[in-house]
Amino acid sequence: MKSVHVTVATVQRCLVFLMVACLFACAQKEQQQKMLVLHTADKSRLEQTQLYLHAILEQAEQQSVLVEISDDPAVLHTANLQQYGAVVFLNLPQLALSQEQQKSFKSYLEQGGGFIGIASEPTAATNWHWYASLYSTAGEHAKPDVLLTAANSPGAPAAGLFRSFVYSGGRVSVLAAGLREAAVQAPGFTDQLAEAIRFTLGATSAESRHLQELSRYHYAVLNDDLKEPMELSIASNGLVLVIEREGSIFQFDPISNKTKKIATLPVDATESGHGLQGIAIDPEFEKNKQVYFFYTPPKSRGAVMYVSRFTMVADGLDLASEKVLLKVPLEINQSGHLGGSLSFDAKGNLYISTGDNSVALHSGGYAPIDERPGHTYNDAQRSAANTHDLRGKILRITPLPNGSYAIPDDNLFPKDGSQGKPEIYVMGCRNPFRIAVDKPSGILYWGEVGPDAGKDSTRGSQGYDEINQVREACNNGWPYFIGDNYPYAAHDFATGKTGAMFNPAAPENHSINNTGATKLPAAAPAFIYYPYAPSKDFPELGEGARCALGGPVYHYDAASTSGIKFPEYYDKVLFIGDWSRNWIKAVYMDENHDYVRTEAFMPKVAFDNPIDMEFGPDGALYVLEFGDPWGMLKKGGKLARIEYNKGNRPPVAVASASQTIGGVPLTVQFSSKGSFDHDKGDALRIQWTLNGKPFGQSAPDPAFTFTKPGQYMAVLTVTDKKGMSSQRAIKLKIGNAAPVVNIASAANQSFYWQKGQPFDYQVTVTDPEDKAIDRAALIVSMDYLPQGNDVPGLLMEGQQLGDAGAVAANELISKNDCMSCHTLDHKAIGPAFLEVAKKYKLTDANVTKLASKVIQGGGGAWGDVSMNAHPKLTQQEATAMVRYIISLNKPAPKIRSLPTSGSLVLNRHEDGGTDGKYLFRAAYTDKGGPKVDPLTGTAEIVLRHPHIEVLGFDAYQGIAKVMAGEGAPYLGQIDHGDYLLLQQVDLKTVEQLTLSFAAHNTAGYIEVRAGSVKGSVIGQAEFKPTGSWSTWKTVPVAIEAVPGKQDLYLVFRGHSNLKDNLLRLRWVEFQQKKTSKGYMAAVATH
Repeated sequence: MKSVHVTVATVQRCLVFLMVACLFACAQKEQQQKMLVLHTADKSRLEQTQLYLHAILEQAEQQSVLVEISDDPAVLHTANLQQYGAVVFLNLPQLALSQEQQKSFKSYLEQGGGFIGIASEPTAATNWHWYASLYSTAGEHAKPDVLLTAANSPGAPAAGLFRSFVYSGGRVSVLAAGLREAAVQAPGFTDQLAEAIRFTLGATSAESRHLQELSRYHYAVLNDDLKEPMELSIASNGLVLVIEREGSIFQFDPISNKTKKIATLPVDATESGHGLQGIAIDPEFEKNKQVYFFYTPPKSRGAVMYVSRFTMVADGLDLASEKVLLKVPLEINQSGHLGGSLSFDAKGNLYISTGDNSVALHSGGYAPIDERPGHTYNDAQRSAANTHDLRGKILRITPLPNGSYAIPDDNLFPKDGSQGKPEIYVMGCRNPFRIAVDKPSGILYWGEVGPDAGKDSTRGSQGYDEINQVREACNNGWPYFIGDNYPYAAHDFATGKTGAMFNPAAPENHSINNTGATKLPAAAPAFIYYPYAPSKDFPELGEGARCALGGPVYHYDAASTSGIKFPEYYDKVLFIGDWSRNWIKAVYMDENHDYVRTEAFMPKVAFDNPIDMEFGPDGALYVLEFGDPWGMLKKGGKLARIEYNKGNRPPVAVASASQTIGGVPLTVQFSSKGSFDHDKGDALRIQWTLNGKPFGQSAPDPAFTFTKPGQYMAVLTVTDKKGMSSQRAIKLKIGNAAPVVNIASAANQSFYWQKGQPFDYQVTVTDPEDKAIDRAALIVSMDYLPQGNDVPGLLMEGQQLGDAGAVAANELISKNDCMSCHTLDHKAIGPAFLEVAKKYKLTDANVTKLASKVIQGGGGAWGDVSMNAHPKLTQQEATAMVRYIISLNKPAPKIRSLPTSGSLVLNRHEDGGTDGKYLFRAAYTDKGGPKVDPLTGTAEIVLRHPHIEVLGFDAYQGIAKVMAGEGAPYLGQIDHGDYLLLQQVDLKTVEQLTLSFAAHNTAGYIEVRAGSVKGSVIGQAEFKPTGSWSTWKTVPVAIEAVPGKQDLYLVFRGHSNLKDNLLRLRWVEFQQKKTSKGYMAAVATH
């Protein structure tokens, strides 16, 4: 587009003409769509604003859209915004908007409005977090329901200047951050602006609207009983082969839609062996039935890995047909850096990834370049940076019919081996995990699992995982460089002295353990890279534990008749994964295969440690999930297929049962309520089975009476009229009813007040099967949580809750990345939990020391292990986890329990403090029943301080939490009808509420309602103007006594026409009734 100079006045005169012309051209004004452009009044940005205004008006005219222009943010109020189909922020500093205007705009978008952002991205200092989240790349942090981009719509320009998606219910298109004057003059800008206008006004193509329905992507589990699955490979006829580390080979047949085990390859899968790591089906499989495997042979103890070819026969794998193409010698150590992946290109070349076979002892998460005698396993210079070593590489060979191989042209070194191993295609790899060759382009992609350093230092860069893209043979740089060629420093492990940083343009390997060339090829930077912390360059990849996976590039085949192929929207898009972060992402590239952006793919699906993925000839994505990393949580691996259903979609099955546990006889009411089909008018057929046998005669909600104890599996199958179906299963344990535990107390069961107040209680237990209650199986405890809401952590710290504490520990451990490196009973990357328990005594000093290491990271205590930092864990969470792990190997202590009745003194909280919580808990484990395990029943009471501040409520309807600014945090933007919720509050002994508020010039009243927002009013008080927003007053609200625990709703109302921004609120406090002797003391009746 040519540069245009036009004044704002000229633009506005042009606007009047356009509006009049449009009004005459349309039969009815209300049929025209309107768009508001709000721009900066800053004169320094005038020229840029003029350029964009001209382009917007030009494209709006072509689409018969009315445009109104303003530089006054006051136009952003609810009543005015309702007339616009879209709002454009142009060069608009967000600080120009008041909180009221921010709230109005947010509400407008949530109600389905459109928004175009041009040069209006948030600053780093923003406190409008909702807007910052909107601008996050591809809407990642907002968990958008759909991601659309004009650049990837059919026929759209290739350069992705705008990023379009659905956010908070509205249609959003923002100019990529950082693009300002350059964008408006870029080729294709006007076309993309036109598409952005169409999209935000809801006038996108039928194809784009179709893509908004994430329901069309169906996640189908093909096998959910795999143990340590490693890699998959798909033949041109759709046959899928999957390998397990211990040697089992499974086959999924797309015709029968069934998976079966077809063979077991003998491997060394012991602790020192590595088992079966990689698989690749020969490109001519349908003719020769040949398959390639990468594995450690039996009794090799991990000293060598074979790349072998086998022939498949009717009944499985012909073991006698093995042809060993290549042997990769390894040092026997505890390294998990194996690579282990295989992939073919379109020319029949086989790519083989190998790890650096190093264990990084004493490296602190930085470069393992330890040249001390006896420490060769800690020197990756001997492997990854060694031109005459096959380790730490991606090899490329051409298999020949006789079982040997040839060297392709254009590998990294000459075929004669004079300068390095001729098989090497890429050198300088640490742990190249899951490689994939894009056959049409010949480009190699892989995930590189990086080192653990959590920050930059004099030793060099922090650790990064990488997604790499290689178009020709190269040096990936390890162990001298990481990420975007960030260097490490030379380091003498004997003296501890650190030298100069390595030079990526001319790296040299002077290690005494190097057997290859000294001068190495220049290092190639990574395609995508990200650390443990949030990435500045790729923020959409998140943070935390990391394990990058390479993946396939999708190629849309218009001629394919497959009904489940991915849409053209994903044509030429790279799919990547992360084993630890449990996501799959879509990476968009331009016509030169250069990076454009990354989008979330199926962000609401919780992938379970994805380890490999590949597109089949049907155009569906096959995903292999490892499941529970080390067996501690007993979850299995899965093979799943993700299908795109452009036409008929499978129904969604929703199953429930009135009870899943109970004694016999037990009548259970099953229900399919909530099952539905995305396609309107699609009739559903219901079928229930119990342990595989039909019951209920196709009734949607059948009942069944169980008369025999045992474990049962009820499965609901919902099928539509075209035969597509989905299932949901319910596990039932029949023969033992859970015990019922009750805690009675005349004291208030929600709050504590003065220090030293008594808490009287009585615990009772009933159990239908246990004729006599075993007092030893009843555990009663009282604990105190000084701050926060980590009740699971508090349970673990108490060490008095047996199975319940273990469950809470596993929940907290599984939420973090612990199982990425540890197992319960055998060494993985880090020591087994039981080994930790053996090494450390359960003392406060050890617990504190290890909890700090968990949070801060570190190494040295377990040789090669360097643990990454976990800065988001609280000290209490880390302490609870460590205490639980150390206790695993200790004899079960004699559990101490409080009496079943008595009186406790609440004296652990600080006077004046408001954060602490008391947890009173009772748990009883019964004796179990025939064929059914024992069950535990629990009851608990959580006592909190009666003073509740900004973050202490359970729900906020229409109310903003303002945490920054002058003074203490407060709740603001409270309009007529907005409310706060406190769940399950005991009002026993409570006399009134007191609220701290500010109201500039507004008045109204506060209602306290019980049960629901429309429930009974049990308290009401007026508030009056305080004169300014900085003047705070209190108002008491008398409370009517109601029995039991109630959900309390604090509903805010304005007088007469006052509706918006009524007041601000700092805190609410529940106050006790007084007696002649002071505050009421609760006395339990037994």
